[in-house]
Amino acid sequence: MKQLLVMTVVAAFAASGWYFWPGRAERSAVPNVHYRTAAVDRGEVVEGVLASGTVQPVVLVQVGTQVSGVIEKLLVDFNSKVSAGQTIALLDSRRLVAQVAQDEAAVARAKADLERVKAALTQATADVDRTKAANAQAKADVDRAQALLTQAERDLERQKTLSEKRLIAVADLDAAVANKGSLEAGLASAVAAVALSEAQVASALANVEQSRAQVAVGEASIHQSEGQLQGDRVNLDYATIVSPVDGVVVSRNVDVGQTVAASLSAPTLFVIANDLTKIQVQTSVPEADIGKLHEGQHVHFTVDAHAERSFEGVVSQVRLASTTVQNVVTYTVLVDASNPEGLLLPGMTASVVFEIQRSSKDSLRVASSALRLQPAPELLESADTSNAAPGKPRKARNVVYVATASNHLRAIAVKPGISDNVLTVIEPVDPSSLAEGAEVVAAVLQADQPTSTNPFAPPAIAAPRGSGIGR
Repeated sequence: MKQLLVMTVVAAFAASGWYFWPGRAERSAVPNVHYRTAAVDRGEVVEGVLASGTVQPVVLVQVGTQVSGVIEKLLVDFNSKVSAGQTIALLDSRRLVAQVAQDEAAVARAKADLERVKAALTQATADVDRTKAANAQAKADVDRAQALLTQAERDLERQKTLSEKRLIAVADLDAAVANKGSLEAGLASAVAAVALSEAQVASALANVEQSRAQVAVGEASIHQSEGQLQGDRVNLDYATIVSPVDGVVVSRNVDVGQTVAASLSAPTLFVIANDLTKIQVQTSVPEADIGKLHEGQHVHFTVDAHAERSFEGVVSQVRLASTTVQNVVTYTVLVDASNPEGLLLPGMTASVVFEIQRSSKDSLRVASSALRLQPAPELLESADTSNAAPGKPRKARNVVYVATASNHLRAIAVKPGISDNVLTVIEPVDPSSLAEGAEVVAAVLQADQPTSTNPFAPPAIAAPRGSGIGR
């Protein structure tokens, strides 16, 4: 009986040793577990920066009005094609026409006033010439009176001499004295006439200067009236709204009969997009990624309206001005793209990928989820020293797993390369260990969960002890 008990214990120890022996993994399958796999293939992988943006025309012109008035006619509507200089709307211009007519009358009146003051200037100039002639005559009279007075003085001296010798009558001496006095009075009158004529000359010259000043005022008045006329003619022209560029009417903000008031800012009547065959995507890029972007960088993007198509563009500008919203700093990056088919409309939301680097077209690649897989230790064919410690975040690692015949996982060392977060370029450390077409494990599943070779399939809850793919 003792021998039987000892043999039973020994057998039990032997069985347990066999069960926990490492090599047993090759011989005993793992129950209730199967795997989601992804095929290794060859192709191109593009690493990029993701961002969202808004499609907008390269040139978007807001057409307004600089004068107030009532919309009389609208000659274009939404989506109308227009050319530069084309009339697109008319304002009621009757008040402006009346103002122009009033200004024209003011110009005519100013010109007539100028002609009048020019005539007055001519008259004043003639008066100057006349008074100068009178002044010259007065001076000549002074000279003549002076000569006569000199002669009278000499005659008086002779008469006095003859009178002393009693050779002439006293009456003759008295006559000589009277003649001298008369000539002295005449000389004084002539001198006074000269002073008067000089004063008249000065007055005439002052009238000339005044008339010249009035001519200058008249000319300035004409310029002022013509300037007012020109300004009101410009306002009259503003009543005709024309398109400043070739393009398409994106928006019409007024209707016939509506009153528009131009005050500090011109009201917007139309929004015109210039050349919609070329568009621009304005994106917001976080500060963590802005250092990877530069002008001339290749970009591809999609819009919801044409989700099946991918559009290409080029970075045209990385703006230095930042925007901070809730402590998140972003920068505006502009992407130029062509739109020959007109599929991209202003205001569409674009999902943009800025290309950072691109692998060759025959690169070996796997699903990124296969590199993030962290299976439970009991699923491994042998110890995996690259496995992360419990509780650590699941990140891409330098190993992928393939399922063995016993349903265990065999680790294959690889060197990860370019990744777009869905696919990752890899290079096996041992080129013979992994080839195109091989199935690598992307997730550990429960027995009742479906397997799939789709690398884009959502991650599943991993079987034993928290195994599964990473985020």
